[in-house]
Parts: sequence; C-alpha cells; structure tokens
Amino acid sequence: MLFRSEGTAEVGDLIEYLITLPAVQEGTPVKVLCKGKVTLAKAPADGSASRIIAATVERYEFIRAAAASAA
Repeated sequence: MLFRSEGTAEVGDLIEYLITLPAVQEGTPVKVLCKGKVTLAKAPADGSASRIIAATVERYEFIRAAAASAA
C-alpha cells in the first residue's frame, strides 16, 4: 500500500492504518483497518509536509458501519 502521511513512521515500524473503499451501487463505503510494516518512508520531491509511505498489509479487519461511525 502506498500513501502519504504527516506521521513520522520509519522503515521497519509496525503501523495501523484505515482504508475506506468507495460505495458500490448506492451502498455504504467499507472501512478496512490494516496492520502492516513500513517498507519505504521518504520526503516527497514536491516539498510538501506529508511523507511518502509504503507498507505491507499483514492483517486486516472489516469495520462495520455502526462501529466506524463511533470512531
């Protein structure tokens, strides 16, 4: 998984991140809580504050809509 983050994760760190998948045909979006390990962490070339992070997906859990709205 490749994303931008303002966090300070470094290569080898274990992280937890939330992915929201878009709704399909008027359904509700699906949230997936992922746990993985950082494999790449670097400052972006455009000078923005967010860093480029790549991480594995070692474990994941689907979050039900009721639980997601409470978070």
